[in-house]
Amino acid sequence: MAILQGILLLATFLVLVLYCMKGGNLLLGFLVTAVLWCVIGLVPIQTVVTAIFQDSVAAYGGTIAVIVFGAWFGRVLVDTGIAGYIIKKTVELAGDKPLVTTLLIKGTSKNV
Repeated sequence: MAILQGILLLATFLVLVLYCMKGGNLLLGFLVTAVLWCVIGLVPIQTVVTAIFQDSVAAYGGTIAVIVFGAWFGRVLVDTGIAGYIIKKTVELAGDKPLVTTLLIKGTSKNV
């Protein structure tokens, strides 16, 4: 039974990928895939309603805020010319040693 479930999960994922590649609506595709995976995985309906559809939507607000402010900040960097300046200086510094430049830029970021 577990092998059949795994094959069905993989098949639904591949169908989702093809659907997305053809330009389908991602929200609808993810919704249908989530429902199918819950049915295939024999997840209890109470868990589906609370953990998948209720809690995940509530937690998505923070993600939306990050996307909106990130896009806004990126637009500010492009409009002010800061992004172009950074790219220009990086290309000038790279020369024949792009690896060294990459390591230096990565080493100065706070997310190392």
